[in-house]
Amino acid sequence: MEKYVVNLKQQTCSCRKWELTGISCTHAIACMWINGVEPELSVNSYYRKSTVLTTYSFIVYPCNGPNLWPPLQTPVMLPPIMRRAPGRPKKARNKKNDESTKRPYLPRQSRSVVCKNCKAIGHNRRTCKGKTSTDRTIPKGGNKNLKRQSPCPTPVVAKKQNIGPSTSQTPSAGHQQGDSTSKTQ
Repeated sequence: MEKYVVNLKQQTCSCRKWELTGISCTHAIACMWINGVEPELSVNSYYRKSTVLTTYSFIVYPCNGPNLWPPLQTPVMLPPIMRRAPGRPKKARNKKNDESTKRPYLPRQSRSVVCKNCKAIGHNRRTCKGKTSTDRTIPKGGNKNLKRQSPCPTPVVAKKQNIGPSTSQTPSAGHQQGDSTSKTQ
């Protein structure tokens, strides 16, 4: 619990709000209620209605516009000559003190990169080194026990393609040789 010291004669409080603003603080108002003093009497005279009325009781005359000013004989004042600053212009503008320096959008989600060649995490296809000689597994007994495999493990037999009728072939059961010659004529 905080405690504040209030002096009603000097119009001061240890929170210093009464001294700075001229309006009594909540601590001072509580003390005034206990002592039976009206809080409106402790407000500084600058905040009273009578002071505002005396301030604006005089008539304020408007001044003439620039068209009615007397002409001057001095030369016209021009702004200073600006020259372009050397170097590349800044891309980001200078922010004011009350502007936030944080970005208005959320940061991008960081995902781990997966290589499409070797499926390893941490690099991509362009920077992939592949398997190195240290990654290779060698069976017991060294390389001597490995049999050399042919590049094509199953032999492929080439089939003859028949292009047109030939007399050396025997006709199948459903076809006759005369039928094939009649179609070509």
